[in-house]
Amino acid sequence: MLARRDLWHIYRQVLYLLGAISLKRENMIVGLLVIGYAFQYNPYFLSEYLWKVYWTGSGVRTAFSLSFLLTSLLLFSYGKMKLRQGAATIILAFLATGIYGFVLGGLLNKEFQHIVADSIFWFETAAYIFLLGGISYESLLRLLRSILVYSILSGLVSVAVFWSMRDQVAVAALIGGERVVRLADLQAPLMLILLYFKPLNFSKTVVAFGTLVFTLIIFLGFFRSVWAALILAVLFKYFINPRLFFQRKVMLVISFSLAFIIIFEWMYFHLTGVNSVVSGRVIAGIGTADSLGRVSTAMRVLEQFSENLLNVLFGYGFGAMAHFVNDFGDGEIGALQPVGSLSNYYVGLVFQLGLIWCSLLLSVLFLAVKKFWRSSIIEVRDILLIFFSYVGFQWLTFPSAIHFPIAMTFGIAIALFGCPALPGKTTTIGVN
Repeated sequence: MLARRDLWHIYRQVLYLLGAISLKRENMIVGLLVIGYAFQYNPYFLSEYLWKVYWTGSGVRTAFSLSFLLTSLLLFSYGKMKLRQGAATIILAFLATGIYGFVLGGLLNKEFQHIVADSIFWFETAAYIFLLGGISYESLLRLLRSILVYSILSGLVSVAVFWSMRDQVAVAALIGGERVVRLADLQAPLMLILLYFKPLNFSKTVVAFGTLVFTLIIFLGFFRSVWAALILAVLFKYFINPRLFFQRKVMLVISFSLAFIIIFEWMYFHLTGVNSVVSGRVIAGIGTADSLGRVSTAMRVLEQFSENLLNVLFGYGFGAMAHFVNDFGDGEIGALQPVGSLSNYYVGLVFQLGLIWCSLLLSVLFLAVKKFWRSSIIEVRDILLIFFSYVGFQWLTFPSAIHFPIAMTFGIAIALFGCPALPGKTTTIGVN
């Protein structure tokens, strides 16, 4: 049963979506961004552009995002703009990277569509950081609450739609030689992590229900890279502070997780007749051509990268092409393909930008994060350590998140990270 406070939260989110009623500029921006998020992430988009036609529609998603983003920026420009300290550094780093890769790609490469596809993430994320880095901390929380509530409801519908049309789903995973359809949703893990951000003040009922929905989506995706990245991100946090790992709460979560896997295995077999879907998927990825092929593919791309010293230093630009096998097979070098489609995002980025630019970018981001870390809210540091660790691990093997509102989610995370903590306070503060 939902508590009265939960219903009040949902009621407030609906009002914020109609933010123009209050004519308060930040409420309108929050409303526009949530609507834009809903256009990019909903069961219809997932089914039409991911499940049925196998990962197409990135242009449609980007068009939705940019439309609402530009409208919000125009609305924002009519008021007083004041970025939080440190946000400008990251914005300039993202913008400079996008411009550098775009210009270099335009000089060296022919495929303009691939050049735009590789660069849009950097420009889009920079714009979101600029917009969200200039609104109040309370508005950021309002935005995050709204998209989390929406994502839980949308995820619930997605699961229902998925089960009703499984035979039409094109995205599949092989388990023991059997074709198992998957719910392709790479936004759910990010939402699951952010759901546990304490200042959101969700009740235990909402957190528990949201956890169930997002966890179910994560399991139905059968993405081993997602499973591994989540585990590694959590372990990384507890590696920094090992004493936390032996808390009673952590032990309970581990126990419930193991129980959930067993129940999921049994239920999936009961509904589909396919046995050992989780354990089978994991075993099939350890030391097999499927997993080792990604490593060998990345190595072959690096071999081609090292052929020209000038390009090693300065890169091949966005839209660069290379010969590699794109189906994760450990065979001969395949056809000429966009480096941006490589499973390992870091290898692809070094190939495109070169060692000099990547080193500069890493140094700037490290200094910005170091500054944020010292001054940001404790709860923000805790949750974003897991958030960015997860993304960092996932991009080692499966970075294809272009169809999801990843730029907006990054923008919210980085904007929150830039909120300084006042002396003696670690939660709600107003930063304008």
